Amino acid sequence: KGLENIDKIINIDQSPIGRTPRSNPATYTGAFDLIRDIFAETKIQEPKRYKVIFFNDDYTPKDFVVDVLKKLYHKNESEAILIMEQVHQKGSAVVGIYTYDIALTRVEMTISLARKNGFPLRCEMSED
Repeated sequence: KGLENIDKIINIDQSPIGRTPRSNPATYTGAFDLIRDIFAETKIQEPKRYKVIFFNDDYTPKDFVVDVLKKLYHKNESEAILIMEQVHQKGSAVVGIYTYDIALTRVEMTISLARKNGFPLRCEMSED
């Protein structure tokens, strides 16, 4: 996007002319001052976050859920058991909150591992 606003590209030699790497013609002439100012004013937006949620299905063994939480979500034993019990008692639990790509990958890996082992474990992601 925005390429239609560029009419030409100028290659500026940034080889040092002094003793430090910053002593180059572009620095002395202020060629990049406007670009630096624009970047300095730009607000960096945090990426959207997504919750990974496990759902109770009454068929997937508790031990399997704990193993998945430890292996794929890097939970320690006590965290994994606590989450597994919440899934079992309340019907669902948030396993973690991640950026889109990480959440999607973990959901896909969880479902794949569950199916490979013959379990119907439900795992979904939703925007936080």
